[in-house]
Amino acid sequence: MLDAILLILALVGHIALWVIVYNQVHGRAVPRELIKLINISIYLIVALTPGLLVWWYVAGEENLWQRCSEFSMPALYVALCDLLALIVAVRWLLHLRRPPASMQVSNHSTHDNLLQLLGTAYDGPAAVAWLARLPGNQLLELSVHEKEIAIPRLPAELDGLTIAHLSDLHFTGHVGKAWFEEVVRRTNGLDADLIALTGDLVDKERTFPWLHDTLGALRSRHSVYFVLGNHDLKVDHRRLRELLKEDGLIDLGSRWQELEVRGQRLILAGNELPWFPPAADLAAAPAGHDGRAPLRIVLAHSPDQLRWARDNDVDLLLAGHTHGGQFRFPLIGPVVTSSLIGSCYAAGTYYEPPTVMHVSRGLSGTILLRLNCPPELTRLVLRCSQ
Repeated sequence: MLDAILLILALVGHIALWVIVYNQVHGRAVPRELIKLINISIYLIVALTPGLLVWWYVAGEENLWQRCSEFSMPALYVALCDLLALIVAVRWLLHLRRPPASMQVSNHSTHDNLLQLLGTAYDGPAAVAWLARLPGNQLLELSVHEKEIAIPRLPAELDGLTIAHLSDLHFTGHVGKAWFEEVVRRTNGLDADLIALTGDLVDKERTFPWLHDTLGALRSRHSVYFVLGNHDLKVDHRRLRELLKEDGLIDLGSRWQELEVRGQRLILAGNELPWFPPAADLAAAPAGHDGRAPLRIVLAHSPDQLRWARDNDVDLLLAGHTHGGQFRFPLIGPVVTSSLIGSCYAAGTYYEPPTVMHVSRGLSGTILLRLNCPPELTRLVLRCSQ
């Protein structure tokens, strides 16, 4: 029985180890060709190692506890994985007991299967539509959330300011253009003051002609702002920026700008680190008058920039990149998030003073499967903190 427990723990720890490696690699500015090689290596190691460990255990005569006291590579690896499994279990229990702080006041959601609603108007590949119909796959569904979030330093004049947050559209051609046009139509229906796009917009240059009819059709009272993400490095990102700007979108990459809303000044800034340095230099932004600094809202691709946001006195950080984990398992939750900080900030609203952060699950991806993690479009309503 003890052998079985130790072996199961080792297998859990083995998966946890390589998930950590995967998240660390994808949270950094690693060249794309090297990422492909690392991905293949991780997939092979995760798939083949359990069989090798079981074979190593069965081939020995001593029990597993005795074998782990040896100084062979398999024994050391099993001991390491057992220890890691225990650490992960303890951290998971602590997370359940003390979840991250949130300033979310309310959340009203609707959920639709856009593939069914579009019907014959859906223009994506038939094979992808077939995959989307598999039980549990939420690839072509859409959750629309309206979240009220309290911002501690929000001026009373800006109470009720609305931001439509979209992220990770991943134009590849696998998901049809009509699906994104419907998302844009629903976004415009949210009647937001601002629209924020937080990166990973285009994976394939063949979808550049889509931009005018999709992102170029977005409308809000005070413009549409964007930053790019790591997947935008797959295409001519300079051309991508120009196409978006030609359609009236405002590029916040590595810069900040001042905006006046309801007689109040806002600072809108971009942080595309680590893929497109540098981040906006907020030290040069206006400090404010009468002892009150302008509200600072930053668009970033990765939630790993939370520490930077806190250091730069940011009030609201909008991010994506994680896809909410894309697969959210019962009890366990998200696992693979491509984030240096793991699944701590996989999706939702978080508060690390002075910064409130909203992380979107995103709208699409390169993996054509979503489990318990549907695509997300969010209308944020900013409220004064009571």
